[in-house]
Amino acid sequence: MGPVQLWALVALLVATRQVLSRTRIRIAPKFHGIWTCPAELNHFTTIFNYSVGMDANGLDVMNVDGRIDRKIMTVSKFDLLVHRCQAGMSNDNCEYFFNWSWKNGCCNLLAQKGVFYSPILDSISPPFICPMDKYFYTLRNSTMNIDEIGAIMSSMALENWVWKGQFQVWNEKRELVVCAYVIGDLRRYKVKN
Repeated sequence: MGPVQLWALVALLVATRQVLSRTRIRIAPKFHGIWTCPAELNHFTTIFNYSVGMDANGLDVMNVDGRIDRKIMTVSKFDLLVHRCQAGMSNDNCEYFFNWSWKNGCCNLLAQKGVFYSPILDSISPPFICPMDKYFYTLRNSTMNIDEIGAIMSSMALENWVWKGQFQVWNEKRELVVCAYVIGDLRRYKVKN
């Protein structure tokens, strides 16, 4: 390779790096809805306003107003149950995917930064940290950071499914206080850094 070809290669690599640094691909949720669990589960959550908007990159953000009718001094248990569904949302098209359940250090777990649910908890006002002694909570411009999950599960096509997640939070009295479903699919987006 001659000097001219070497310089051409270097220039191409620099130009490619500049272009790639301007945008990147993210896996982000496309929200279909958020609902409280059925009343027969005896929870204390009410969602009375829900909307979906877009951020500057065109990614979905969720806005929710809700009420929690029990105080949570400490979280005794936190569950996340996820099903994946083929196109359409009948239960016949859904299958169990995973269940994460935590019973120790839940207040610290909820306060962690850099996990996929951090953007959701950061968007809650008043802050959703122990003790949770308020009754009205709002989420504004809330989303999830799926990039880490996408990196871990890179061999799976995450964007070819509709995802149904149920999250539950129990208080120190072992009462199911928060119970809700979030449904959506995952899509790849080009975003600016």
